[in-house]
Amino acid sequence: MFWVMRCLALVHFAWGLLLLAIATYLGGGMLRVLPHLSSGTVWTNLPGALLLAAVYALPFGLLGFRMIVLGRWAWNLRPHLRLALLITHGVLLLAGTLAVVAGVLAIRAAERSTASGGGLLSPSPRCPWSSVSPSWVWPFAPSRQR
Repeated sequence: MFWVMRCLALVHFAWGLLLLAIATYLGGGMLRVLPHLSSGTVWTNLPGALLLAAVYALPFGLLGFRMIVLGRWAWNLRPHLRLALLITHGVLLLAGTLAVVAGVLAIRAAERSTASGGGLLSPSPRCPWSSVSPSWVWPFAPSRQR
């Protein structure tokens, strides 16, 4: 039983480090675009870039930190480890289930849209062009000068 807990700890350490690496990559990517934002100077765009970095990187970083904490608890055989594992993985199971349900509902909506002759999955190539055509015809429309 001792080696099972050690393996569990090592897997949680590895997964936590991977999630922290992903968070660092995403946060760094959001901050790398800071000089290329169009309006204002670099310092006026900093709050927006930090907000984007936090929105993309913070969930991965917090989950990675939590996995490392669970790995440390498993390594040291903490008494409330089972409860912490059940709560953490139960919340992740709930979030994953909601994501799968949302994906299934989106596919069903796309199928209904396709069956009625519209949407991105439409067999008719005219539908996407009909929604875009006003935007490329508008500049050539005659204007009324008063």
